[in-house]
Amino acid sequence: MTIIRPKKSREARVNPVLLLGVCCMIALAAANVVAYDRIVGVTRSITTEKKSFEDMHEKNVDLKNKWYQALDRDNMKAFVEEYGFVKVSSPGYLPS
Repeated sequence: MTIIRPKKSREARVNPVLLLGVCCMIALAAANVVAYDRIVGVTRSITTEKKSFEDMHEKNVDLKNKWYQALDRDNMKAFVEEYGFVKVSSPGYLPS
């Protein structure tokens, strides 16, 4: 029986198309990681800003309510009586 063996000298042959494909796959994987990280960062910042906006909106509503209460007709009458203001029908600083 005859045994056939391969040659002892092995030369490493690199297929350039295969090497280019592997490099492209690694580059695309790295780009996907970077893009995912940025998307997650933007999502977190949007969520944070949305909460901040909602808090500011609540504060604005509270301030408006306080302002409207201060300018209420009953409160204005009490303010006028407290400080002794007099109603003038034709003020002198306005031209007639």
